[in-house]
Amino acid sequence: MRNIKFAITSAFLLLCCFSAFAAVPSTSLVPLVPVNEKTPSLPRWKESRLDDPQESPMSFSATLLMLKAKEGQSLLGNHYNPGFRLGTGSSIGNWIMGFSFTHYESSDPIQDALKVNFALNDYELAFTRPYTVEKTVRLEPFLGAEYARTRRNFLWNQSTVYNCKFDGTGPQIGLRAFKELVKGISLKGSLTQSALWGRTNWGSHKKRKLAPITKLSLGVEWGLKRAQGQRIYLAAGYEGQYWINELASGDFSKNLGLQGFTAQAKVDF
Repeated sequence: MRNIKFAITSAFLLLCCFSAFAAVPSTSLVPLVPVNEKTPSLPRWKESRLDDPQESPMSFSATLLMLKAKEGQSLLGNHYNPGFRLGTGSSIGNWIMGFSFTHYESSDPIQDALKVNFALNDYELAFTRPYTVEKTVRLEPFLGAEYARTRRNFLWNQSTVYNCKFDGTGPQIGLRAFKELVKGISLKGSLTQSALWGRTNWGSHKKRKLAPITKLSLGVEWGLKRAQGQRIYLAAGYEGQYWINELASGDFSKNLGLQGFTAQAKVDF
């Protein structure tokens, strides 16, 4: 009998508590622990599709170059030497403004005691307008300006005996293309044409001239995307450059060729 009374009393008290709880307005209830909310986890990197680069307001890239320089008269030793390229980009409306700096050096023997040191500094400013042709193809025509400097120091027994310099500035136009092979992996290529008007200093001789430059690259790119939108791209490929009328004078070749391999890392924010 006592158990029955205790059960009835307990049920009555529980009913009263539930009624009082239900009468409280829901707006005044502030749960201490969110309901059905999981503990946030760190975002994971996943393979990135061929995304529109305009979605990333800022990007930075670093490229390792392993190139060899070649001239018709073999003034340069045709050996592979390292260089680098640094780049940055920023979205401006439907356009992307990008800037890059390339540096390359080589030191090659010509004869037993004679060698030539070669250096290249190349500055490029380009405005790119991306177009998505289809889901797996993107084209990026661009135009801009380029300034380049080349230097050659001819040394005899480690002493400089002759210098040759070229400085030129001019317009640039080109096209980059991307083709997604599988999710996260794309084939990419670029073709660039510049026309630099500049001056060559060959010893005491100076000459004004136009130097057309053609650049070609082809490679494979792997992209990773984070939940917040950041992207990382790793790429490897081949690059070739042909400078017409860059070296001026005498019996030496006037054309310069650069070709070799590249490895790039790029981050989009």
